[in-house]
Amino acid sequence: MQSQLGKATPDRHNSKLSELSPIGLAICRTDGTFTDINPAFASIIGYTVAETLNLNYWEILQTDCAAREKYRESQAKNSCTGPCPAAYKHKNNHLVPVRVSDREMETEGERAIWLSAIEIFNTRDENSQPPQSAAHCNSHLEKLLANQTDELAKTQELLQEKIAELEEANSKLRLQNQILDQIREAVIGTDGKGLITSWNKAAQRLYGYTPTEVIGQNIRLIYAPKEREFILKLVQEPLLEKGECELEIKMRRKSGEDFYSHLSVCLLKDVCGEVFGSVGCIRDISDRKALEKELTLRQARFDAFFSESPVGLCILDDQLRFVQINKMLAEMNGASPAEHIGKTVREILPDIAPMMEPLYQQILTTKEPILNMEISGENQRQPGVIRHIVASYFPLLDEGGEAIGIGAVVIDISDRKQAEAALQKSEQLYRTMASNIPNGAVMLFDRELRFTLVEGTELAAVGLSKELMEGKTIWEVFEPDFCGAVEPNYRAALAGETVVTEFTYGDRIYLAHTLPVRNERQEITGGLLMTQNITARQIAEESLKESEEKYRCIVETADEGIWMINAEGKTTFVNQKMADMLGCTVEETIGQPLFAFMDAEGMAIAEANLNRRREGIREQHDFKFLRRDGSDLWAIVSSNPLSDKQGRYVGALAMVADITDRKQTEAALQQSEAKFRSLYELTSLAVLMLDENGIRNVNNPTIKLFGATSQEQFVGKNPGELSPPFQPSGRDSLSLANEMMDLAFE
Repeated sequence: MQSQLGKATPDRHNSKLSELSPIGLAICRTDGTFTDINPAFASIIGYTVAETLNLNYWEILQTDCAAREKYRESQAKNSCTGPCPAAYKHKNNHLVPVRVSDREMETEGERAIWLSAIEIFNTRDENSQPPQSAAHCNSHLEKLLANQTDELAKTQELLQEKIAELEEANSKLRLQNQILDQIREAVIGTDGKGLITSWNKAAQRLYGYTPTEVIGQNIRLIYAPKEREFILKLVQEPLLEKGECELEIKMRRKSGEDFYSHLSVCLLKDVCGEVFGSVGCIRDISDRKALEKELTLRQARFDAFFSESPVGLCILDDQLRFVQINKMLAEMNGASPAEHIGKTVREILPDIAPMMEPLYQQILTTKEPILNMEISGENQRQPGVIRHIVASYFPLLDEGGEAIGIGAVVIDISDRKQAEAALQKSEQLYRTMASNIPNGAVMLFDRELRFTLVEGTELAAVGLSKELMEGKTIWEVFEPDFCGAVEPNYRAALAGETVVTEFTYGDRIYLAHTLPVRNERQEITGGLLMTQNITARQIAEESLKESEEKYRCIVETADEGIWMINAEGKTTFVNQKMADMLGCTVEETIGQPLFAFMDAEGMAIAEANLNRRREGIREQHDFKFLRRDGSDLWAIVSSNPLSDKQGRYVGALAMVADITDRKQTEAALQQSEAKFRSLYELTSLAVLMLDENGIRNVNNPTIKLFGATSQEQFVGKNPGELSPPFQPSGRDSLSLANEMMDLAFE
């Protein structure tokens, strides 16, 4: 940002000089587009400054004083052309004579042309008289031109000096920009309005924006939208108060990713002490923040583990002073955690200090732990209370392997000791109860699967005894194959589960309950196995299973559907045949109410049928069900009520035969007969219906044809009796009618 300060001062001086200069001054690119002009240059051609900036120099210039091709071909920097006469095209389309000086230069890495122009005025006053001679006029013009030339030369010299200063400043700026680009931290400069004026390569790498994308943009661009106002306030207040600011904030990359950064900002002031911008240095601290977060999380986990641990924990320094202690161990010692910190073991526990201090010094010296040491004694702060603990002590080492303290893990086993005493008292009671369980045995085992108590009348039946089992593990008592089968059940009990299994031992079958044994604190201390001989029951169950399998085979292979419902009318069983008839799977049918497979009319009929089942009535009837697809299922249903042992109605069993095809055939016959009857009644032809006994029925045209008054006059007669005795062919009418009837009946 120092390069911006160095650049700003000559720029302001040049700008002031250009605006006040009576000489027209301009800078344009080699293609003729203007980058800057002063008011004097714009007035020469009759335009404003803003209008002139939109023009092209080569279109204004009407002579070859400075040919465009010259700057296309020339590669020399700072080449200069002395004053020469030329003409500019005025806004009103007339030519304005000027004297032009130009200089080729480079600014911001781009070739450009510095122009100065002086308008050559007509020295003749419109109201004056014509000069007396041409020589006098030329002399006056030459003097005026000489004065203007001298003035132009002085201005040109001044401009050359300013241009040299500008080039030197640009050179320093380029050098400083190169230095900034080599800095690993992002460096961003802004002007007084907060617009970005510089952006080094580290900033581009950090944020993802190129300089072209951000130069001229507000500095808000690099802050997360939701936090912009808050962050700007955090930065601006100390910046305005102290002129500098340093803080850690969250910023945003071009990709939209937010990241933590360390920001250092200071104000930029000119030689007069006026603030004209600021410069900021930014470092990405995302990795550090992530590490801090991880360390904080780890510390929180450690603190939570330390404070909430169900065992006593503490840390001693090399002077045996308490550095940290959790609540559990502090309560064992009869004091609060705060009362321990900074005090020695002797100050807190003077009774056991003579015994413990040599052990602690041994640990610090040998750097070897002492594990699982049982200690019992009366707590001086709790008279009459005997505590039993198991303690493990280990050295804490620094990076060089030197002991700097001791860590302690202390487990209060007072309850366990009390439980062991109570267990001894109750063991005899357990043995008495276990030995009297009929056809069974009871076994207690510890966490190492070692039998601690074995009793039961069934032990002797399989060649076992408590003398052979107590104090031994399952692997020492049973064969490996048997151990492999039962070990998972023992492990499950130690994990808090209750497992019920059946196993075979010898020629007997046993039902086994394996469950956890807990102490008063509900801690699992072992397991309990209770076994009972169920060999006779198993044989009976297998016989029942065979009977059920036969029954199921009959049910599944039956050609009729079998349907069972409970007292609420819900389906409890259907065989595959019944499910197929309904267009469902067996699973879809179970639990469905009987009414789910019938229409409203069928529901009313079924309700009446169910009432008769409840009364114990058995019956058979035709019934129309609805299949799952909505089609009709006609069936013959033979239903029987089901009762429990007390004679209460619990449901019904139905045998269902599909008669849908028969019903469809009957319906088709009825429909066909109806159609025939309609034709029979409506035809104008005489029609006789015959059976083996003669005429059965006649229609109205037949009655009219024979001049009869009713059908009864025809019933039972032979059709031949309605004709003359003999046909024109000579055939007997009766015999001919009989032949025709025989032929029809065949």
